[in-house]
Amino acid sequence: MSLILDKLAQVLNPVKPEALLIGGQALRTYGVIRQTLDVDCLAATDGAAKLEQALLAAGYTALSRSDTVVCYRHPSPILLDVDVVIVNPETFNKLQRDSRQWHAEQPVWRVPSLAHLIALKLHAIKNAPERGRDLPDIISLLRQNPNDLTRTKVQELCQQFGPPDVFSELEKVGIWKS
Repeated sequence: MSLILDKLAQVLNPVKPEALLIGGQALRTYGVIRQTLDVDCLAATDGAAKLEQALLAAGYTALSRSDTVVCYRHPSPILLDVDVVIVNPETFNKLQRDSRQWHAEQPVWRVPSLAHLIALKLHAIKNAPERGRDLPDIISLLRQNPNDLTRTKVQELCQQFGPPDVFSELEKVGIWKS
C-alpha cells in the first residue's frame, strides 16, 4: 500500500493537501484496523486530475468512471486498486480544513475528521447499501473513539447523511450506555 501512496504523494502539493485518504485505510487513524484491498482517496477536480496523471503513469488503467468516482486497477497483483471520489471544491475544502495528519512521515496525506469520515460512510450506506462494510466500520469507529462524538452529534449525522433507520441500528448494538 505505501508504494502507491508514496507515488501519489509525489505529485500532490505538500503545503496544501489536494487529496484526502478515506475508506479502510483512513480507519487506522482512529484506531480501527480492517483488511482492505484498495486505497480510497477523496479530491476536488484538480487533485483528482493529478492523481489520475500519477496513476496512469504508474501503469494503472481506469476500470470505471462516473462523475463522482473513478476506479483504477494495476495489472500487478501487489499494487492495490485505487478509487478516487470526486467532490466539489467547497466540500473538499470543508473536509480538508477539519482533517488530521495520517502519518508523521507523509504529511501530505490527511484523513477527514471522525465526524466527516462517519458522514462519508453514512452517505455510502444511503447510496450503496449493498456494500455492507460501512455500518460495521461506523460501529468500530464509535466504539474505538467513545468520547469524540456525542450521541446527539451522531444522530444529527445519521439524519443528514444516512438512510432513515440507520441511527436506530446503531442504538441496537449498544454503543451508548444509558
